[in-house]
Amino acid sequence: MILPATPDDCAVLIVGAGPSGLALALTLTHHGIRCRVVDERTGPDEAPRAMVVQARTLELYRQLGFAERLVEHGVKVDVLELSEDGEAPFQVLLGDIASGTSPYPFLLCIPQRDHERLLATRLAELGVEVEWNSELSDLYLLDDAVEATLVGPAEEQRFNVRYLCGCDGAHSRIRTLAGIDGRADDSRSFYVAEVRLADDSLGHTLRFELGQQKIDMLLPHPVAGLRQLVGTLDESSESPLEPETLRPRLERIAGGSIERIERIDRYRTRSSIADRFSHGHLLLVGDAAHQHSPLAGQGMNTGIGDAINLGWKLAAVLEGRADESLLESYTEERRGVAKALEATSDRLFEGALDHGLKGRLLRSFLVPHLVPFLSGFPKLRRTLFQTLSQTRIEYRRSPLSAGLAGEVHGGDRLPWVSIDDSDEDNFATLDGLRWQLHVYGTPKMSLVVAAAALGLELELFDWNDSARLAGLKRDACYLIRPDGHVALASPSQDVLALKRYVDWYGLSFG
Repeated sequence: MILPATPDDCAVLIVGAGPSGLALALTLTHHGIRCRVVDERTGPDEAPRAMVVQARTLELYRQLGFAERLVEHGVKVDVLELSEDGEAPFQVLLGDIASGTSPYPFLLCIPQRDHERLLATRLAELGVEVEWNSELSDLYLLDDAVEATLVGPAEEQRFNVRYLCGCDGAHSRIRTLAGIDGRADDSRSFYVAEVRLADDSLGHTLRFELGQQKIDMLLPHPVAGLRQLVGTLDESSESPLEPETLRPRLERIAGGSIERIERIDRYRTRSSIADRFSHGHLLLVGDAAHQHSPLAGQGMNTGIGDAINLGWKLAAVLEGRADESLLESYTEERRGVAKALEATSDRLFEGALDHGLKGRLLRSFLVPHLVPFLSGFPKLRRTLFQTLSQTRIEYRRSPLSAGLAGEVHGGDRLPWVSIDDSDEDNFATLDGLRWQLHVYGTPKMSLVVAAAALGLELELFDWNDSARLAGLKRDACYLIRPDGHVALASPSQDVLALKRYVDWYGLSFG
């Protein structure tokens, strides 16, 4: 018997309780949308996994009231070290290169298991519990819903749900059941280890070392004395890892004696992107849609970005505040981000492992010579942080993006601006993931009247040097999406352009 979807049932079924699935549930719940989160595992994974949380992720979490909880349990990385095969490392001070770009001018390191636990705790506080030991065994796409078969600890359930979101990882069963294909590069083998150092004097430093066909990364850990290490493994061997065999290599990158190897695992991953991120009322999120090199610290953050991008759009459609066509922008925007990441950091790390001339040039010239030289230019230093932190992600080619005012295009992340003589910033108004209008300077009365008629919040900021340096235009109008990206940039506060934009997507506010 198929149970129909009713107002009392969840509107969205989320399959997979990793960071992407939990972030999606948090976004939907924040908007008052009922959802279920199911996972076939018996409980959270305790193995070491992704460790780095980027500034853009923290900015999005801040809008959900979750960022500070994560920061409190993590450790801020303030120094990056880059070296080539044992040479003296080159240091990048993040505080210097990130100044004036984000309220979070650092990388945050926190084990994925702790990250997930904090997300699940917050969801439980909001009344959403993860349903473990629950496997989606089958699905059928309907015109306006998805029929799902869920096998749980006690019984099998068949029911219809408005939207089904596959957040079930690189080996996604949802992607397979939906028949969504994708292109993938050859997989690569990695180790991930958690070690206790005999003498940890590195402080909050994240270290990269490039060697002959190998890359190692050492990350700080919130627990004193612990470090996480990630690196490539010899592709010619698939035998089980012998921790003591790998110890000299781990101690080399750690720069000292390892007292104990707490845990070490081998896993394989590949750079891949699904042909599409949606099929009817089924949507793919995170690793189910795309995978990337773990050495770039981007994969998990990109999945969380997927989740929040999709979450506010699903909420708007389910609340009747936007046409369903709004969801078409999800694939266009987020698949574009995945393709850009594949073309940059994924290709860079693969190139460094190349056996030929390209690899030797990257290892011998780019890291020890070119990177230090380029980092001497302030604008390039800022670009480095913006790229690494994902604050440079933009959706200029999205159908949701229009206009240009100052240096800010429709689709750009709203630039961060500090308020004079205070600890406040313009991101404070973004809390809550709501549509809003920003004017940095003086609003026209016609804009004030139009915003009131639309039920659209109008946020006014005094013009200052911070706004000018951020590339904003004085007295321009910026329509801000719930995820903090600029939807429409109007240098003249064009009310007709604003109304046309709102009508095009059937948006309503209030």
